Amino acid sequence: MTIGGTSGILNNSEIGRFTTSNRIRIGTATTGPTSDGMVGSSISATSITVSEALTIGNSDSTFVFDSSGTTTLSANTSSSGHIRFDDAVNLNAAVTVSGRTIWFSSTVDGGHALVLNADLDLVFLGAVGGTTPLSSLSATGGPTSHSFSHISLHGNVSTNNGNVTFTGAVILNGDVTVSSGDGAGNISFSSWVNAGFGHSLTLDAGSGSVTVSGAMGNIKEPGSSVTKLTSLTVSGGQIDLNTVATTGNIDITGTNIDLKGGTYSSDDGNIAFRGPVDLHANVTVNSDANSAGADGNITFTSTVNGNASGRTLSLKADTGAVELKGDVGGTTKLASFTVAEAGQVGLKIE
Repeated sequence: MTIGGTSGILNNSEIGRFTTSNRIRIGTATTGPTSDGMVGSSISATSITVSEALTIGNSDSTFVFDSSGTTTLSANTSSSGHIRFDDAVNLNAAVTVSGRTIWFSSTVDGGHALVLNADLDLVFLGAVGGTTPLSSLSATGGPTSHSFSHISLHGNVSTNNGNVTFTGAVILNGDVTVSSGDGAGNISFSSWVNAGFGHSLTLDAGSGSVTVSGAMGNIKEPGSSVTKLTSLTVSGGQIDLNTVATTGNIDITGTNIDLKGGTYSSDDGNIAFRGPVDLHANVTVNSDANSAGADGNITFTSTVNGNASGRTLSLKADTGAVELKGDVGGTTKLASFTVAEAGQVGLKIE
């Protein structure tokens, strides 16, 4: 079935008539109440192609793409209501999808740019770019002012040397790897990243930059407890990180690493900064945050400097080892440097 514009089998004016009954489901063979009890209309289809720009629904409507095959997006799709893709989605062109909420129940693939603008929740239940990496992804949703709205990631996200941008709060509902390829594609998060029920996060930007503007793994939402990441692995060129909390390892590799949060902590894992580090705040690194169990090591493989005078650095490893392989304060002096606890300390001596 081809939809969109005025030339499709189902055109915009016809879609408007269907969505007055709250829900239209393209792809099912029945008409009447949907499985979740909402009254709506259904049209049978073995596959769906959006061939021209498609505008659908009102603020209370939900449009569901659910054929026995796949949905191919060749043009923009927008709604003041809700959009849900129960099909696997293939991109056949650069596409923008806008809606009150946007839900992908399966995978998203295709070597094109995808822009998503959700007023509230934006949900990915499957991998994005897992078979054919996208050229870029810009995902907006989950405004930080709305505690229960998020960008929800259940699977990995991949682009072919293109930027990956998340604007809004992100929650992990699985172990997630975000990769922008081996080239100069950048990865950025505008807000915090919640670990869900405890998941790992890997960010691989190749030679591109990684920017996380909000805290990672230590977010408390109303009615829930703080959940830490199980581990965090970051690699790229320029790395900018806010506060991090994990139960396991923190491993950061970059041509330059800017620490812009106050605390980088793991319950028992190793913490390693592999590249020159600049402190943009007074920083504490703690590899024994739970004060129990095995204690992780803390390693800086290169220099550590303040981005301005007056910065402080405190390291706490309990029985773990602390090793600094480069100069500390050699370019911009720190106000203080403290190893509060460590089983062994290794410092560069010239």
